[in-house]
Amino acid sequence: MKRSRTHAVPGLLRRLNVRRVLETVQSVGPCTRADLTRLTRISAPTMSKLVASLVREGMLERDPKPVTTRGRPGVLFRLARRRGCVHGVVIDMREVTIVAASLDGAIDPARTVVRPTPRSFDALVDLVCGEVRALGAAEKANRRGLGMTIPGLIDRRTGRVTFSPNLHFLDGRNPALAVAERLGVEVVAVQEEHALCLAAQRFGAAKGLSDFALIDVSAGFGMGVYSGGRFIEGARGYAGEIGHVMVRPEGLPCGCGNRGCLETLATDRALVEAVAAREGRAMTIDEIIGEVRAGRIQPDGLIEGVLEYLAIGVATVINIFNPEAVLMHGRMFDIEEGVLPRLIERVRRRALAPSMESCSILRTQANKPLGAVAGILNHLTSNTGPSLGAG
Repeated sequence: MKRSRTHAVPGLLRRLNVRRVLETVQSVGPCTRADLTRLTRISAPTMSKLVASLVREGMLERDPKPVTTRGRPGVLFRLARRRGCVHGVVIDMREVTIVAASLDGAIDPARTVVRPTPRSFDALVDLVCGEVRALGAAEKANRRGLGMTIPGLIDRRTGRVTFSPNLHFLDGRNPALAVAERLGVEVVAVQEEHALCLAAQRFGAAKGLSDFALIDVSAGFGMGVYSGGRFIEGARGYAGEIGHVMVRPEGLPCGCGNRGCLETLATDRALVEAVAAREGRAMTIDEIIGEVRAGRIQPDGLIEGVLEYLAIGVATVINIFNPEAVLMHGRMFDIEEGVLPRLIERVRRRALAPSMESCSILRTQANKPLGAVAGILNHLTSNTGPSLGAG
């Protein structure tokens, strides 16, 4: 028994060190061995071995940029771009977006495809697998994994989608497992708001924040929250479904089976439906943005109605979680100047003053494809070893 435990300690220590190296390079960018030794406090001989091993494994590579320091020139190491590839898949109500990216999270626009969302589970799996094979045919050997964002509840213990209000053919199914078996590659499914949080934390406005909330109003009304540096999941991974809080019992039917949920009143989709009904024609959010900017339609009253309910949701999040920042994801803020400031003013009237005083409300630059990529990158980094701190 003692012998097995003595053997386990060095292996665990190496995994912890590997994770620290990868997280450091992800956080600060290309580093020399000396930089990594200083930032992680891992000994120089151990760091040399770790870096050499990660280069052989294709996780790190030499950065061609010269090191501008005095004395003996060092070599910069970065997350692999040439030898490492991941894919991201965004499953939305109307579209499926599939992207290819390097291990530093850079998405290749030339290898991005958007297809209509199929209406059955088998057709969805066929679509994803076919497009991933086509996008990554030349780099199959370097494909490290695939991240998939899901609009619904995912049981974190089993990976099954237990409930997707707007894509019920996913209910009870495990799309990550189905795609993994077909492609022979590691696949992780992440609830879409958690994925957006990961993208904001790794690449965007939440970098360095340990307490923040992200509210996504692009299709449904979703929320993800980091508190004390940890993502709040709940017992089975279902936490954060504030969009299905009923605020108008006599309101419109919601995909969850209730009426008058925030999701039916405070989203891009709610605004689109209201504008389309008033204009007497089907419209998209992009068309509405174009028409408003061209001066052909004036949706002011309709926007204000959506903002009233959205402010209730944002103020509730601030009052409950006391975040440093609330990051907003949605297209309604592109319609005209001043939409976000008008929302903030409404939130200020509803939120508790002490909590609001210490909270910023910002737009996130993270998007769902980047969220899918961040999901698989986070999974690959986490699998190298447990975190000693919050994560």
